[in-house]
Amino acid sequence: MLPMATARLTRRPQQCVELGTTSHTIVWSAYNAAPDHCEAYVGDVLTETQAWDGSDVSINTDGLGTDGPHNVTLVLFSVLKHQSDTANVTVTDIVPPDLSSPEDVTYEFGTSGRAISWTGTDADPLRYEVYHYAGLYTEGFWNRSGEFITINTDRLEVGAYAFVMDVWDEAAYEAADSVDVTVVDTTPPQISEPDFSISHGTTGYAITWSVVDPHLHFCNITRNGTLVYSGQLSSSEFVLSVDGLGPGVYNFTLRAFDEY
Repeated sequence: MLPMATARLTRRPQQCVELGTTSHTIVWSAYNAAPDHCEAYVGDVLTETQAWDGSDVSINTDGLGTDGPHNVTLVLFSVLKHQSDTANVTVTDIVPPDLSSPEDVTYEFGTSGRAISWTGTDADPLRYEVYHYAGLYTEGFWNRSGEFITINTDRLEVGAYAFVMDVWDEAAYEAADSVDVTVVDTTPPQISEPDFSISHGTTGYAITWSVVDPHLHFCNITRNGTLVYSGQLSSSEFVLSVDGLGPGVYNFTLRAFDEY
């Protein structure tokens, strides 16, 4: 009769690996004069079948989840007999997520397409939350490692804001990052330049300026260098009556100011 295969572990039967890491194997040292094949099981599920030449057998244990410990069983078949041995594999998740840290940004009020994108890396991601000055800004599920988590920052008023991203994995480990967003208004008001002539003694004439700015505040008007009006500017049009002027050439200058 041919000798029966004998199998023993070359390392401790308990194997503990970190979730998401690779190149983990269990090596059995075995010998048989008439080898045939071998089978590997995780629990009761057949995961691998390969020819066996009678020498050491290596079984890859990558891809196991944290729902273990997992019983990994090797069954060696010779021509006449078979023998099995089982090792326990425990998969842990003790490494917190890795979160990128985007640059702080400054942009002009009223521009669009502004966003912050973080990249989260973890073997078992779960969810995220974003906070800013008013509290919770948005939240959601983080579905895969390396995924971009993007929030839109359009429509912010002029000011400075801190956006804080928190991500968690299934093991409740956390990573956080903060990005400062500064919104500025450096664009001056845009003013039309209405020029016209009037006949002396006629009435009902006025200068109408069109003033465009999202943050109108106040204006000054001078006539030939002399201040004739100073006050609030609350609408996009300003009308100034020019009735009662004597013959001559007059230069009316409107200077508009926004809040910033």
